Amino acid sequence: WLDVVRYADSITLRGFLFPEAWRYRDLVISTLNEDRPFDHFLVQQLAGDLLPYASDRERHDNVVATSFLVLGNHNLEDQDKEKLRMDAVDEQLDVIGRGILAQTIGCARCHDHKFDPIPTEDYYSLAGVFAGTQMFNQPLEGAEVGKDGQGKNPDESLHIVRDDRPSDLKVMIR
Repeated sequence: WLDVVRYADSITLRGFLFPEAWRYRDLVISTLNEDRPFDHFLVQQLAGDLLPYASDRERHDNVVATSFLVLGNHNLEDQDKEKLRMDAVDEQLDVIGRGILAQTIGCARCHDHKFDPIPTEDYYSLAGVFAGTQMFNQPLEGAEVGKDGQGKNPDESLHIVRDDRPSDLKVMIR
């Protein structure tokens, strides 16, 4: 599973460290060792930040599980921020396609294939869901926090994905 989700202790080709990546690795190992239900394991990874929790430990595991969506190589030096953002969304869709659907869906970013089950329209519909998330440096306990609520020091932060919806969006959803 760790190979499929592109697990590594760095997040760029230049080797910038992802110092808290081990937390995701340990969560996967404990999930498999404890034989937890696979469906809950997948839900945790896709929407752990939104799941209800009964304890601080469960909340921690839910949030750490969302690292599933931020692992892998990223070109953080790209000057085109919108392209960088869409490349991150493409990475998220790629890992979902390979890890959950057992198929590649990256081709649909540019064009339709006659026999592919995912057309370009569906690809961008799903991309719209992930474009509504935010990559966030969740400060660990005792870490210094910036004005934006993110951890100031990456070594003391957990790199996760969280919901970035406007607060009034729930009014529009039936």
